[in-house]
Amino acid sequence: MKKNRLKKYFSNRNFTLGFIMVSILFLLMVVGFFYLPADPNKIDVLKELLPPSRENLLGTDQLGRDILSRVMVGSRISFFIGFCVVLCGGLLGCTLGGAAGYYGGKIDSIITKIIDTQMAFPGVLLALMLIAVFGNSVQNLILALSVMSVPRFARMSRSGFLKYRNSEFVKAAKVKGASDLRIMILHIFPNLLQELSVTATLSFSGAIMSEAGLSYLSLGIQPPTPSFGKMLSEAQNTILTAGWYVVIPAALITMLVLGFNLISDGLNEIYRH
Repeated sequence: MKKNRLKKYFSNRNFTLGFIMVSILFLLMVVGFFYLPADPNKIDVLKELLPPSRENLLGTDQLGRDILSRVMVGSRISFFIGFCVVLCGGLLGCTLGGAAGYYGGKIDSIITKIIDTQMAFPGVLLALMLIAVFGNSVQNLILALSVMSVPRFARMSRSGFLKYRNSEFVKAAKVKGASDLRIMILHIFPNLLQELSVTATLSFSGAIMSEAGLSYLSLGIQPPTPSFGKMLSEAQNTILTAGWYVVIPAALITMLVLGFNLISDGLNEIYRH
C-alpha cells in the first residue's frame, strides 16, 4: 500500500523534480551539522574572493570566508524559518479559519474582515512595519513572516469547514455527544490535510523568498550569521570581479523556492486526479 502511494507521488514529474531539488539542499544542511569544510565566520584577508578550487569548493567571499561552509550553515536558516513560519502561521490561520467556517454568523464576519484587512497590506510592507516596531531579530522576523502567511491558511481552512460542517459524519458525531472542538479537530480537519499540504509548501517557499529579500535589505538575518539573502547582498559589488559569488546564493535561493513550488504543483495535480 505504501509502495503504491509513493509510486503515485514520484510518478508526477513536478513533485519528483521539486523533491530532488529540496532534498539536495536538505542533505547539504544535514551534513553541515556533522561536518563543515571550514569555520564559516573565519576571516582570512589573504584568501578573499578566491575562485572555486580543491581547497574551497565554492570559492571564498570578500572576507576570505569559505562559501561552501557558509552555504551549509545558511541552509539551516532557510529551513528553520520556513518550518517555523508554516507551523506558527498554519496553527493561527487554521484556528481562525476553522472557527469562522464552523460557527459562521458574526464570528465568521469578524474573522473574515480581519483577514481581508490584513490582505489589503502588501506582505513585505507589513513585515517591514512589524520589524520596525518590534526590532530586528530572528524571532521578530519569524513573527512578521508568520503573520503574512495567516490569511492563506485561514481562507483555505474556512472554505473546508464551510464545506463539511453540515456533512452527515458531523451530524452523527453531534448526535453521539461530541464537542465542537472534537468535531473540528478529529472529524473535519483530517479531510483538509491534502489542501493544507499544498498551502503549506507554498507558504514555505514564500517564507524563504521573503526572508531572503529582507536579509538582502539588511532587515532579516544579521551578520555574521550566514543567510542566502545576505550573501547575495554582499556579493552584488563583486559581480564583475567574482561572478561565482553572486551566482551561488542566487542559484540556491532559486533552487529552494522553485523546488517547493514544484512540490506544491505536483501535490495539487496528484490530489486532483
